[in-house]
Amino acid sequence: MSTQSVQSVQSIARLLEGALPSGSVHTSGPGYDGACRLWNGAVDRRPAAVVTCHTTPEVAAAVQVARDLGVPLSVRGGGHGWSGAALADGGVVVDLCGLRDVTVDPRTDVAEVGGGASSLDVARAAGKHGLVVAAGTAGTVGFAGLVLGGGYGPLSGALGLAADNLLSADVVLADGTTVTASPDHEPELFWSLRGGGGNFGVVTGLRVRLHRVPGLLSGMMLYPLDAAPRGLATAARLALDCPGELTVQSGLITAPTGKRVMFVAPTWCGDPSEGEAVLARFAALGTPVFQQFGPAEQSELMAGIDAMFPSGRHVELRPRTLAELTPEAADLLVEGVAAARSPYSAVSLHALHGAAARVPAGATAYGMRSPHLVVENIAVWEPGDPAADAHRAWVRGLSDSLAPHALPGTYANLLGDDDPAQAEHAYGANAARLLRAKDHYDPGGAFRAIPLPPPADSRDMVAVHDMYRREFDRLRALLAAVPVDRTTSVRRVTDHGTFLIELLHAHHGSEDALVWPKLTARDPDGTRALTATMTAQHEAVDRRLRDTEESLAALAARPGEERRDDALNALDALIPPLREHLALEEAEALALIDRHLTAGEWAEVGGMGLAEVPPERVPVMFGMLLDGVSQEMYDVFAAAVPAEVLTAMAQAGPPAWAGYLAELRTAAGTAHA
Repeated sequence: MSTQSVQSVQSIARLLEGALPSGSVHTSGPGYDGACRLWNGAVDRRPAAVVTCHTTPEVAAAVQVARDLGVPLSVRGGGHGWSGAALADGGVVVDLCGLRDVTVDPRTDVAEVGGGASSLDVARAAGKHGLVVAAGTAGTVGFAGLVLGGGYGPLSGALGLAADNLLSADVVLADGTTVTASPDHEPELFWSLRGGGGNFGVVTGLRVRLHRVPGLLSGMMLYPLDAAPRGLATAARLALDCPGELTVQSGLITAPTGKRVMFVAPTWCGDPSEGEAVLARFAALGTPVFQQFGPAEQSELMAGIDAMFPSGRHVELRPRTLAELTPEAADLLVEGVAAARSPYSAVSLHALHGAAARVPAGATAYGMRSPHLVVENIAVWEPGDPAADAHRAWVRGLSDSLAPHALPGTYANLLGDDDPAQAEHAYGANAARLLRAKDHYDPGGAFRAIPLPPPADSRDMVAVHDMYRREFDRLRALLAAVPVDRTTSVRRVTDHGTFLIELLHAHHGSEDALVWPKLTARDPDGTRALTATMTAQHEAVDRRLRDTEESLAALAARPGEERRDDALNALDALIPPLREHLALEEAEALALIDRHLTAGEWAEVGGMGLAEVPPERVPVMFGMLLDGVSQEMYDVFAAAVPAEVLTAMAQAGPPAWAGYLAELRTAAGTAHA
């Protein structure tokens, strides 16, 4: 909040105080400071005001004021998200700490959970009735945030993800209205909430399914680090192949002795008499240096994890998802942890298997349903540690080293907001549908929780279109000017024309393969007519392109005035329908592309077209594309193109194109074409 004036803060507070009960708005003092203290002590954000909410109408009032003021808005549940999304710097924080009630109906095995309740709150309430809840490992994690993001945990093999157990949710939307999302009411919102995070509204209450299990056995085995390279891979295989009643977490931590060790933490929720058989599964790991396994209470397990990772330390977390833990990847993890400078830093592997893997990928927004391992690479250090930058570099380096062994996306609940590449793939085939839901329920983007895949920004298409408009006009001028008695010059110009036509064929081919089918599939009623028109126009333009290509080939083979006229006539027949097509695409198609495609899908379109360009001509194409481009359009490219590619474009493209264009002008005998 460094740039926000005191006057502005007072203005925000005054409007909030006018809409909310006395004492619920904080700009300083214990209520403010308490809300600003997150599990990750490294987060240093100062909101303008914190609103402590006790009812859904209070949440709605705070959301409306923030919307009317146009200030950033965030929602604080458990405050456990490492990236600090709970605090809107300079904005309004809706603090749900007053909504922590949990009520259990033992007749239906359903819990009514307040939006601010912690996972431990829910586990304790369920445990009083002999029930368990699908939740994570840590108790201080906000339960709603866990559910909305997916929710891996020690019972997910048997019970599914936390999101799979959501029955309905009360949601305050960005306009302040309140809806209840369930399979029968607002089903698309309900679908989105189960894995899409708190990106659609404020969940003030939720109803979740609880479970009765025959028994709960859990514990931990510790093994020396020199057993970890083989043992970690073995434990990972066991975690993916075991029955649903058994969920196995493993990883690398520092033991109380100060030594790095491998840990294996099995949780069994089946027949307690099978406990010995459960332990026998881990015999292949060797002899542990420590072993504890027996009856457990879910709330006690959570409290133990909370003690291992207390609030206030500084944290950076960089996850990866692996289909399996290969020996090479296991070696990287062991070597990485051995090199960690903080004794608190660790690696933890969570397996998705059993019931969680049997849910169809499209049934919820959480789309990564094939069995896999989420590798939680976590750097943790004490406040004031002078090696903070080294700890951050360590965890980023470890995550980067795993990238070649990993799937493209990962668990979005663990992602920071600076990893769009993994966010793009975090939702699998559900990404575009999720973005459409976001646009419907929160069109102004008021809510930002876990990262969503970035939407397409198709403005760069205008620059591509401008290139075709400009260059086909230039081609006509060059053809009209080139002396037809100079065969080499004629062929230089016709070769350029063929190059342009090949580029446009590739451009249309990538759209036909990757754009129009997606638009039709994702919004049949809204896009069918336009995509049919686009396809028909492509076919018509492609026919004109073939005619032009044939006339240029004939001119190159036997230069002469008659053949030059044929080529000019072919271009005259091509250019008007091409311009009409490009204009219609810009007027109607680009908005649909931005609505229905992700940034990654849009990049694939450009990548497919680029793959058709001969490598030696890529610099020329880039230079031709950048010729005369505005700064605004250059900034669009900068946002969409990897930095190293943009640098190569900017450095190699313009000189390559300048030389190429000079040769064309020389061939045509004009300095102005």
